[in-house]
Amino acid sequence: MNVIDGAPVSNERVAYKLKGYFDLAKEEIAKGVRAEEWGLREDALLHYRNAQRIMNEATSTPSPSYISSNEKEKVRSYREKISKWQSQVSERLQALGKRAGAGMSENKVLSLVLWRM
Repeated sequence: MNVIDGAPVSNERVAYKLKGYFDLAKEEIAKGVRAEEWGLREDALLHYRNAQRIMNEATSTPSPSYISSNEKEKVRSYREKISKWQSQVSERLQALGKRAGAGMSENKVLSLVLWRM
C-alpha cells in the first residue's frame, strides 16, 4: 500500500484513477468537438487544451511497483487509450492553430474517429 496525504491507498486504484482522467478528458474533447461544430474556434481550442492537460496529468501518474495482473492490464489499456486520444487532440490543436475556422465535414469525421476509439 502507498500513502497519499496520510491515507493508505491500495495499489489496485491506479486503473480507477486513470479511468477518471480518461473520462474527464473525453468530456473536454466532446465539448471541443461541439464548439467546432458551432463555429466557436477559440472555445474549441480551450477545451482541447484542457483535455491535453488532463491527459498529460494521466500519463505522469506513476504505476506502483507491484499491482495484480488484472490491474496491470487495465492500466495498460487506459494508458493506450489516453495515448491515442492525446495524438488526436494534438492533431486537432495543430489544425485549428493553422486555420481561422474548421469545416463541418471535418468536424463530423473527427467526431466519428474520437467516439469509435
